[in-house]
This record gives sequence, C-alpha cells and structure tokens, in this order.
Amino acid sequence: MVAIKRTQFGTELKLKAKYLGPYKVVKVGNHGRYEVEKVGEGEGPYKTLTVAEYIKALGANPLSGGPIVVCGTG
Repeated sequence: MVAIKRTQFGTELKLKAKYLGPYKVVKVGNHGRYEVEKVGEGEGPYKTLTVAEYIKALGANPLSGGPIVVCGTG
C-alpha cells in the first residue's frame, strides 16, 4: 500500500493532506513510473500514473518494527 503526493495546489488546499491514498501498485512501468489504483474511500483519483518520487509507503514492514504511516484524507 502506498500514498501519492498531491501535485495540484490552489486556494483552500493549504490545510489539506499532502498525500492522497491509500493506493495499491498495479503495474510497474519504465523510468520509475507506476500505475496505481485506489483502495477504499480515500481522497484522490481512482486510477492514475505517478513517478517514484511522489510515492510514500504506508504501513510497516513487520520485520523492521518501524512505525505505521497513516495518510490523512482531509
């Protein structure tokens, strides 16, 4: 599960979450591109293409013991 960075900014978006999601990676493309599909009822488009620089992992690797990252929806 991943979150993708909001790339469109404008008025009234200053207080909104900087990442949209959650998404699952459907397809890995060339040059660090990923096709992602929304999981659940988060904010953002149902299906989109994004680049690796705009993706953030959600959840924790059970072996690392790291924190769980939660993506805000509003």
